[in-house]
Amino acid sequence: MIFLVCIYPYQVTSCKFALYFDVSDETMTKRLLGRAETSGRVDDNEETIKKRLKTFHDVTTPVIEYYEKAGKLKKVSFVVKSIQVIYTYMHYRCLIYMV
Repeated sequence: MIFLVCIYPYQVTSCKFALYFDVSDETMTKRLLGRAETSGRVDDNEETIKKRLKTFHDVTTPVIEYYEKAGKLKKVSFVVKSIQVIYTYMHYRCLIYMV
């Protein structure tokens, strides 16, 4: 395996490295509320988003800590970047990691 993108339910697995997108809860909430404007999803509201983010942190933090302790965690910060910038950056980074 070249890298771990996401496994659900979140668990530890063998890999060369784990990729973690470091995005603040504030940014994620803003993005999800923006999605709600066009998606028609009734569950994209602040109350539900808060619950989803808490669950996300509760189940992913131990996995992130495991890979960080093993020296296999690659953190990528995308707090203020657009989706297109993220896609271009990750495409380039993944090409580098695969070489």
